Amino acid sequence: MPNTLSYAALFAWPVVVAVLFATRSRPKAILYSILGGYLLLPSFEGIDLPMLPPIDKTLVPSLSVLLACLVMPRANSPKPRSIAGRNSDTGRAATDSARVNSFHQVQAGRNEIKKSTKPTHGGSGRNSIRKIETILIALVIFTPVITYLTNGEAYVAGPRIIRGIQLYDAFSMILAALVSLLPYYVARRFLNDDASALALLQALAAAAFLYSFLALFEVRMSPQLSTWIYGFFPHSFAQHMRGGGFRPLVFLEHGLRLAIFMAMAIVAAFAVWRSISSGRLWLAIGLWLLIALFLSHSLGAFVIAIVLLPIIAWLGRRKQIAVAAILATLFILYPVLRTVDVVPTQSAISLAKSVNLERAQSLEFRIRNEDALLERAREKPFAGWGQWGRSRIYDQNTGRDISVTDGVWVIVFGTTGWLGYVGHFGLLALPILGLFRIRRSAAVTMPAAGLAVALSANMVDMIPNSSLTPITWLIAGVLMNQSLLLQSKRNE
Repeated sequence: MPNTLSYAALFAWPVVVAVLFATRSRPKAILYSILGGYLLLPSFEGIDLPMLPPIDKTLVPSLSVLLACLVMPRANSPKPRSIAGRNSDTGRAATDSARVNSFHQVQAGRNEIKKSTKPTHGGSGRNSIRKIETILIALVIFTPVITYLTNGEAYVAGPRIIRGIQLYDAFSMILAALVSLLPYYVARRFLNDDASALALLQALAAAAFLYSFLALFEVRMSPQLSTWIYGFFPHSFAQHMRGGGFRPLVFLEHGLRLAIFMAMAIVAAFAVWRSISSGRLWLAIGLWLLIALFLSHSLGAFVIAIVLLPIIAWLGRRKQIAVAAILATLFILYPVLRTVDVVPTQSAISLAKSVNLERAQSLEFRIRNEDALLERAREKPFAGWGQWGRSRIYDQNTGRDISVTDGVWVIVFGTTGWLGYVGHFGLLALPILGLFRIRRSAAVTMPAAGLAVALSANMVDMIPNSSLTPITWLIAGVLMNQSLLLQSKRNE
């Protein structure tokens, strides 16, 4: 059970956010508040109130940041600045940024801003992306209504009876969707200058570097920090015993979430190294995090980091964005690829057996569960089965739950069907695909490309694991702004 300190930390976080907004620039305050809340607050189910989403580490930091952005003064907020001038890749962006700012100032002085918004080919592209974004957000928020309308019947599995979805449940799912999108909204509205991508990459790498010392402590001493400080362990301790050692989780829900966070931070550190002239410190941070991840006994995240490391370290911006777009597209199509049996699951199992028999057995178990859950989801493919475990597999004689849901894709697909799946993951893929559309433009920056690779790494990890977090949505929001901003600069 969570102790008093767990609740005290949760309810004190808005004060931490207020202090950060009072002492730091707004972009830094936003990044520190959301990253800090995700990494430091306790991972318990929170306080579940009637008709409201749970008060937990997902809601409190994001809502506190949104309120602070709306009510706190902007005295500490710097003017939008360009990251250009730090390297040759972004040199041209500085001139573009100055020209855009000057243009808007002159137009504002003459009260002729509206006259300056004549549609162009580039503007049409930006508008189309915004329209797609609006549609995807609407799918995320309103699909629960369709789920409610198509799931009124009870589900019977032996002695187990699960009631149908009610209007109350649809409202609860809508609130949960709104909460999950809060970091995305904050990023889209308040992290919309061309320096935000670099700032987010630096924040990710720096936070992971500091967090790695706690992780390595748990590698040596066992994952006990959450128990010692907050009075509970958030998951199964047996799942964090690996290869004669321990898989750390510190204050996160599972060690796998910590592992993919570190893998994304490795990408971020190397992207910063590529983006600024004095980047040796960030190169050292990236190498340190790679060692820490290797020692953390999380093979999947380590493989993702190793595969993406040469791409982020040596390839140019265009190729980085192309790789990220391919990975994002494959993720969006993953249910279809699994249905037509294109994914080489048996080859993956055989490869895993050559590395570690225990990991191969775990992978095979997950794939079998995926097959069963995917078959179950196909019974209601349009808007899914809804809440209360209706999308899970039960023994028809005993009513016992015999399914294990690991990958977030199969959870979303089973709960909200194709509508929810396309809404959630299309919203993550859209900024990457937007950058891919303009990848040949000189306006595309190395930080934007690095952020796209980091987000694609997270998407790949969502296939076997449940790693859709507030950080994922924060990155997606910043990257969406970068995609729109860079398209604007390309056409200036």
